[in-house]
Amino acid sequence: MSAELEADISYLKQIAEQGQKAPLEGGEHGVIWGGMFTASALYAYAVLKGYIPLAPWTIAAAFIAPMPIGVFFTWVFGTRASVGLSFGNKTSAAAWTAVGVTISVLYSFAISAKALGFLTLRESVAMGSLQVTLFALYAVAYSTTAQVSQDRRLYFFAGTAVAASLGSLFTIGTYEIFSVMAAGIFCSAVIPGFLTRTKYVSDTSAMSKSSLLSADDIDDLIHGKGRLAAMAFVSGAGEADFTSIKKAVDTSDGNLSVHLRKLEEAGYPCVTKGFNGRKPQTVYALSDVGRKAWLHYLEQMRTIVMSS
Repeated sequence: MSAELEADISYLKQIAEQGQKAPLEGGEHGVIWGGMFTASALYAYAVLKGYIPLAPWTIAAAFIAPMPIGVFFTWVFGTRASVGLSFGNKTSAAAWTAVGVTISVLYSFAISAKALGFLTLRESVAMGSLQVTLFALYAVAYSTTAQVSQDRRLYFFAGTAVAASLGSLFTIGTYEIFSVMAAGIFCSAVIPGFLTRTKYVSDTSAMSKSSLLSADDIDDLIHGKGRLAAMAFVSGAGEADFTSIKKAVDTSDGNLSVHLRKLEEAGYPCVTKGFNGRKPQTVYALSDVGRKAWLHYLEQMRTIVMSS
């Protein structure tokens, strides 16, 4: 049975890759990077308002110093087998990588140019202009992640990022821009990062409790090869139409219809019927029940193979 399960896992991975399935948690990075730059923004506000009697140039150091620390911890957590470098799958990971690179380049250039005297704008104006862009990029990345992962909670954090971007726009040229930055980063990075990490730890702990399993415990509804492939592809793609699933699973219309109908009866996929131009189109996405059953199934298979 172990060899058979291993073969199924290999097939599962191949199909899942076609759906761009590359799950990456990334909660730690939101907490670490967000926490450090929240502190940096609060420090900048305190210095500029005179609450902390230190020279303004220390503000630049406060924003530059966290970068090597963040890179180190990103590397530490990224090398752990169960933790990735970003949220969602490959699509959203690319979005977050682009956000990170863009923010790093813009802020590093602006801070260095200001320190060297090449940038004549006031600190609050320069930072404010970049800050509007920063939170707008956050909103785009969260929206992308929410779309591909089907996690609607992330739309809320896209909204907090938009609010922070608007708040930044109305406080450009004032020291309050840094208090908006602190609040925006905390709400758009630290909180969602913490929630993501907490959910990940909770789910992992719950799954680890079921250490003694047999092949009879596996969900037979998912374990059928055609249904297994369909579930893998839809979970990776976020949503997929009938034709895309058929192409990935490499089966006939009738056979796939039977498999999908059985999954529908269990409530695993959400089904949306519509039209693509004049042609009818049926789109499938995992429901909350289906996603929970899918993750539980994967953990059961992994546990059986590891213990055999």
